[in-house]
Amino acid sequence: MKKLFLLIPALVLALVTNAANVTNIDNGTPDALRLALHYASDGDVIVMAGGVYEESNSNYIAFDAKNVTVKAADGANVIIKPHVPLTVSGGARAEIQGVKIDASELCSLDSYSHLMYATDDADNNRLILDGCEIYGYTVGKAVIACRSSYKLDSLIINNCKFYNHTTRSCVFLENTENKGLIVTNSTFYNIATGTESFGAGIIDDRNPAAKVRVDHCTFYNVVAQNTDYAAVGKIAISDGIVSNCIFAMPTSTDNLRAIRGVAQANNCLTYNYTYDSNWGIHSSVTKTNCIQQQDPLFADAANGDFTLYNASPARGKATDNADLGDPRWAKAITPISIPATLLPLDAMLSDSAGIISATPDSIEFKVRGNRSYTNLEWAQWKVTATKDGQYNFIAHTQRSKSTGSQKFEIAFLNEDETEVIPTRQDNSMANIDTIQTGIVTLETGKTYIIKLRNIYNWAESKLIFVEANYLGGTTIAIPDTLWPEDAIRSEYAQLIHGDVDTLTFARPDHEWEAIDAEYTVDGSQYVKWNINIAKDGKYKFSANTYCKQGHNYRIMLLNADETSTIYSKQEADGTGSDYHNEGTDWQVATDLIDLVAGNYVLKMQGKSYGRVMYVAASYEGGAVANIPGQILATDALLKAETGGTLKMIHNSDGDIEYKSHANQLEEYAIWNIHATEAGEMVVTIHATGENGGHEYTLELYEGNTLKGSAVEDAGTKWNKTDFDFTNHLIIPAAGDYTLKLTNNVQYSVAILHGITFTPYVAPAAVTIDENATDNSAWIDYKDGAPVNVQFIRTLTAGMYNTFCAPFAISSSLCKTAFGSDVEIYTLKEAIVEGDILNVELKSETSIYQGTPVFIKPSADVVNPSFEGVSIVKETPAATTKTNANLVGTFIKTELEANPDILFLGPNNTLYFPEQTTPIKGLRAWFVVHDVPGGSHMIRHARIVQNEQVVTAIELVNQKPIDTIKVVENGQIIIVRDGIRYNTLGARVK
Repeated sequence: MKKLFLLIPALVLALVTNAANVTNIDNGTPDALRLALHYASDGDVIVMAGGVYEESNSNYIAFDAKNVTVKAADGANVIIKPHVPLTVSGGARAEIQGVKIDASELCSLDSYSHLMYATDDADNNRLILDGCEIYGYTVGKAVIACRSSYKLDSLIINNCKFYNHTTRSCVFLENTENKGLIVTNSTFYNIATGTESFGAGIIDDRNPAAKVRVDHCTFYNVVAQNTDYAAVGKIAISDGIVSNCIFAMPTSTDNLRAIRGVAQANNCLTYNYTYDSNWGIHSSVTKTNCIQQQDPLFADAANGDFTLYNASPARGKATDNADLGDPRWAKAITPISIPATLLPLDAMLSDSAGIISATPDSIEFKVRGNRSYTNLEWAQWKVTATKDGQYNFIAHTQRSKSTGSQKFEIAFLNEDETEVIPTRQDNSMANIDTIQTGIVTLETGKTYIIKLRNIYNWAESKLIFVEANYLGGTTIAIPDTLWPEDAIRSEYAQLIHGDVDTLTFARPDHEWEAIDAEYTVDGSQYVKWNINIAKDGKYKFSANTYCKQGHNYRIMLLNADETSTIYSKQEADGTGSDYHNEGTDWQVATDLIDLVAGNYVLKMQGKSYGRVMYVAASYEGGAVANIPGQILATDALLKAETGGTLKMIHNSDGDIEYKSHANQLEEYAIWNIHATEAGEMVVTIHATGENGGHEYTLELYEGNTLKGSAVEDAGTKWNKTDFDFTNHLIIPAAGDYTLKLTNNVQYSVAILHGITFTPYVAPAAVTIDENATDNSAWIDYKDGAPVNVQFIRTLTAGMYNTFCAPFAISSSLCKTAFGSDVEIYTLKEAIVEGDILNVELKSETSIYQGTPVFIKPSADVVNPSFEGVSIVKETPAATTKTNANLVGTFIKTELEANPDILFLGPNNTLYFPEQTTPIKGLRAWFVVHDVPGGSHMIRHARIVQNEQVVTAIELVNQKPIDTIKVVENGQIIIVRDGIRYNTLGARVK
């Protein structure tokens, strides 16, 4: 049945539902915004696509007597460049959301021109700005205004930025019946306003109902030139409240005021507004919890970034315990990743008000008045370790000249402020300038707290910064490259940060003077690594160094607790001199060292001025690998025959790379292996062909006697992608053997990733009989190892045999079992049209587990078998289509007498089960559904392939069906077994 769709124009739908119209505009039409406003209806929304909108000076951009919202499309950057003002009149409600207004090209039409203003005294003129940026206004009186008899019933500004304005006012409300000015979560900066400033001011006593609220705003460099004015306010408003705001100027100026003409200033911070004794707040304003003349510590105010540093005095000081100012700048206090330098700006300070202070370059512990308890003052940092290992922290302090002494306590704590190590104090009372935590072991990603207190009463001192150092200390598993940053260093082995981190051996205060250390374990210049040998074998360590003045090193390997020396070697220039040549690179290397798995200490000592860039640790093979198991390329010993050039190398990731050259055949890799038992082994080589292909030969030797070999199939010889070469080798008995791998293609490049050995186990044999009434013969093998299966079932040549198996059968196995020209089909669709069941089939090359299919072999298939399959299904799945489902079975079952069941019989014949009828296993049948009259309607069936009928199937019903055709009122009615149907098969009365 065809479906009918009714299309309703959107405009008609809008009229019917009486919904607000949404108008989408873009900047391709001149004066697009002005025109959209002109034609808008009450309640409309104008959505602006991204781009710059040039609005000409032909007429005002007017919100006139309508409630209209103008907004930027989601994610769009919309810039409006008006040449004339935006006006509100006739009781309009104008709401502007998410746009930028560039007022730099605004025309001054008269002496009272503004960027936005009311032009009449209509009731309910309203202006709402949300999420907007307004900048660049330099002509006329004010950015937003209502003057004289004009009025705005309410002005709401939220989440906005006003900046780079040179005008008399930013917001100017004069002698109006204004009922509400609400400014929240906004930022105002770089506004030079002349005689007026951002103003709730100029509202006189004629409207005592006026309400002004300014909350959570940031003001920076907002200049009111006249002392009667301020950044906020002029004339007293009985219901005016400014709260949770920051007012700051870049420099101190005597004639500037922050707040005037409001009733209350709650929880506000002022800085460099120094006019009068109240530090920028007029004496008539009631102040509560205000912070005056403290730097708010903006991140980069000169470039419009007012993010608060952790140490800002505005942190947590709002009435709601949030930070002062525009919430967008109140970023969360996040832990500092170490190693790093912890600056005072990043510290969280104690709340001993008036005693402790922070500037961008230091934290000061002060004595004020008669307070002596400076030990109540503290600064702390949250830190996270970037990697496991040992660290220490050094606080750099500076004593005050007035007191001459200082005494600190430094603590390293868990996030819950429990001690990680004992807290340290400077108890000397000396004029020290550093205090250290001591070495502490930290975990990657865990958060800690460093806390510093001044514990000397009556003393004044200053903290400059805290230095965080990673000292190493973790055990490094090798083979690996040991970088200087991972090392534990002595007092005189200094870490130098350049393009590459290096270690230098020299006195820190005399660049060219080295410590003349004896070569002992406790020599004063050393660097060491804790290392872990992952497996037995031969290892080599080489240090890449640079000679500055000439150098002389000793490289040593010690046991884990450094009580005994396993290996020691001094590196000089080999000519009798104690020092290498000045200004040269030099490699300090050990011989091959036989090591067993375990922990060690690798140590280098320096006797003169020089540098170490890194130490390379490599595994050189030699260990015996037990099989079965994985043998990695790094386990191999690389060899070359006499006369050959060894270009088969270990890569940094452990792979073996065969380089391209003529002597390829003379190179090979060998492994010493130990077989725990005799047997046939499956050997899989994981490799990549890079250039010229590959052809591997794998040989097994016992001593010098060849015991077996396997050669890669030539069919994969030129494969340049990842591949697995799998073959079998016979291990004659338990014992020690040697494996030899050669790439037989000259001038080629190939990479070996590893070799896998697994015991070869013959699969179990399973028989599945079509006459079985349960699955006990094979269910135990479900989800287990691969098995060899034989079906007791015959498939007839040239017929569509239904078939269902409890495992997947690949295309190659299908051809082996059913013949190379076998046809396999799944049910694509089953649709009843009139009295015909159309069975549409889809050709397949393989069989999915548990899915019933049709198989048409060219010759009879008797008891087919399948090797290495995995049984995964206990019960089959049905294939559901429009008018019939194909239901499979693994075991012999009985079909109930049901006119909606059809099963395939000999010679492509479908049957109804007139009575309970057995059907053998490994087959399938149809269940008809959603057909008026049921399967009694079906008189024929046919198989359709590629939309062509290929076979008609005769339908055999052992119960005769009485059918007559009659004509009633000109309509043909078919009566079957007393039931009436129309020609479409639907039952009729």
